[in-house]
Amino acid sequence: RISGSAGTALYADGANVVTVRGCEIFGSRNGIYVFYGSYQPTNWRIEDNLIYDVTEDGIRSAGRDVWIVSNTIVADAGNDAIEQTYQYSTNYIYNNILSVDGSGGACIRLASDGSYITSDYNDLYARNGAVVGRSSRGTHMLIGDWQTATGEDKHSLSLDPRFVDPDGPDNVAGNEDDDYHLAPDSPCIDAGEPAVGWTCGDVDLDS
Repeated sequence: RISGSAGTALYADGANVVTVRGCEIFGSRNGIYVFYGSYQPTNWRIEDNLIYDVTEDGIRSAGRDVWIVSNTIVADAGNDAIEQTYQYSTNYIYNNILSVDGSGGACIRLASDGSYITSDYNDLYARNGAVVGRSSRGTHMLIGDWQTATGEDKHSLSLDPRFVDPDGPDNVAGNEDDDYHLAPDSPCIDAGEPAVGWTCGDVDLDS
């Protein structure tokens, strides 16, 4: 569990063959940043993490062959869940729950037309002025717009994931009592692609 970072909770420049798994990150500027400084990072797997209450991006990636799989990312106040920051990055985005709230925010933001992603079996839930995706081709408010513009996320959802209690018993969002388990009637249960990793669903971090 990482909380209260004034900058990025997990940051790496030029690191190769890295797995980030099972982290709970909240109260930071960015959750995870795969940064391209001197060398482009390659062969990352970011999986089964819970990221919420960030003031910029849940995950920022400038790496090559970065797999972002089975994470739950909640971004409020117009922030992005996933941002691809370098036009020659390659990211594979599967089985994630990306919930974004507020004008200016996006579930997925691409740096340019050169950005390469493969993305599917996600829940891309945007509300209150947030959008499913942004790219140099425009702003894609609805999942159908995003699918048409990018050819990605053909099997993805754009529905309320129905978290159990996202602001916790104290009714204050952004602290460790927030409960992002999925309710029994969540549309995300059994909605992922098992061949890629875990199914799009419950990131409980209980064990």
